[in-house]
Amino acid sequence: MAGCTASHGCETAPQATLACTNGQCVIASCEQGYLNCDGNPTDGCNVDDQTDVDNCGACNDKCASANSTPSCTKGVCAYACNTGFADCPGDQGCATDTATDIKNCGKCGTVCSTTNGTPSCVAGACQWACSAGFMHCETGNTGCETDTNSSTSNCGACGNQCAQTPNVLNAGCTDGVCTPTCDLGFGDCGTAHAGQPGTGCSTDLNTDAQDCGSCGKVCKGGTKNCVAGLCT
Repeated sequence: MAGCTASHGCETAPQATLACTNGQCVIASCEQGYLNCDGNPTDGCNVDDQTDVDNCGACNDKCASANSTPSCTKGVCAYACNTGFADCPGDQGCATDTATDIKNCGKCGTVCSTTNGTPSCVAGACQWACSAGFMHCETGNTGCETDTNSSTSNCGACGNQCAQTPNVLNAGCTDGVCTPTCDLGFGDCGTAHAGQPGTGCSTDLNTDAQDCGSCGKVCKGGTKNCVAGLCT
């Protein structure tokens, strides 16, 4: 095959059209979908650039195989990524660790929210170190969205709801503590007495001699009666 003349042509080669140039057989062209990557006319165009992962679409165009099993389909590289990795935009192969990447957490394009906290990606799920007074109480990638200093549904902690109990005009939350606004004539006086927890607006300020007219105002001496919020 090496030598040729005008009267003595070149033999055939797989998937190739040969020509005689300066007394040497050379490959003039390859069939569509095939390449001659070794420069040897003897074996013709023996590379299938539609499926060869080392020559995908062009000679020596290798499909990267880090963290994956590569394939070549119609001259384009594709990757079956290992668990915890993904072929995200801009990657060459499965270069993104979706178990730890806060910009691709769990899957490509999932950016962990930075709302009121510092995010991290742990085992493919967003987590947060929240700023003081904030917590992650909702589902989804919402960051530290809840102000636990003021949320009546999450007062001081997620799920701690300030109840609309009897004699409460409006539920309230201040600095992470439920602070109800009581109906006229009632008070939330539990915290005013040592060792007692808040009890809501359960104290009748009109009749309670320990909280007469206001929390902690104790009627002393005499009969120690409280009538209409006044000691008598």
